[in-house]
Amino acid sequence: MPTAAEVEEGVLRWLRSVPALDADEMRGHGHDPEDPDLIRLDIDGRTRWPAFQFADDGAPLQIVRTINRMLDVADDPVGVTDWWLQRNSRIGDAPAHLIGTLPDEHLIALARTGLSDT
Repeated sequence: MPTAAEVEEGVLRWLRSVPALDADEMRGHGHDPEDPDLIRLDIDGRTRWPAFQFADDGAPLQIVRTINRMLDVADDPVGVTDWWLQRNSRIGDAPAHLIGTLPDEHLIALARTGLSDT
């Protein structure tokens, strides 16, 4: 069985691999780095915003902001990142991979289901 330190290192390694923006990139796109509806990860003394939260033009996706609020991103950014990026058996993929293909209402319903599972 892995130790707590091994589990933590595995999580950090996974979070480091998530494509993300840094504070300069956030500001460069005209976004507030303090936006409470976006996942903000503090890793190794650096703050990063996972890239799946943004459209091709750099704008934050409203569906992501809505679900992040529902899932209480301010309290658990790692857990919310996990919800978006890990495969969900109900939809057969990670929710982040289905943004724009799965109707927003389905993603919201999935997030509500996740809330009721806790």
